[in-house]
Amino acid sequence: EIYTLSLHDALPILIDLQQVSPRGHADLPIAFIKLEWGLFEGGRRVAQVHIADAKIRSAAAEADSVADLVSFQVTEAYRQMATARKGIDRSRPAVEQATENLRLVRAQYGQGGATPSDIIEAETTLIRSQQTYLNSVYDYLAALARLEYATGTTPLPGG
Repeated sequence: EIYTLSLHDALPILIDLQQVSPRGHADLPIAFIKLEWGLFEGGRRVAQVHIADAKIRSAAAEADSVADLVSFQVTEAYRQMATARKGIDRSRPAVEQATENLRLVRAQYGQGGATPSDIIEAETTLIRSQQTYLNSVYDYLAALARLEYATGTTPLPGG
């Protein structure tokens, strides 16, 4: 837009002309019209377009950053969950072995081949292996909760 002409900006003025001799009277209406001529409007519009483009690029970069962060958090939570699951698989045989060892030591004790301290040692080994197993289960459930949080899902009731 190179120029604008607006009639609502016109300033009407009424000039009252009177003559003394010979007596005469005349009213002259005069109005001013405001004209605007923007010489550098094109440069301003180009600058506004550049600013808008920069804002769009900034928003897209921020969205990419958020997407990368979410992707990293999901990947990390999944890896922690998989590691914790392997911990459960590694600790389960130790519980089974400690349970069998305690059974054998008790059988030996019943035949007089083991002492009470052997039974206590076998029970302690079983308790430690059970504790390791339960810690692994806890780590797995915590990692699963972190994965659900990272993915934005909620666990199903009863599942």
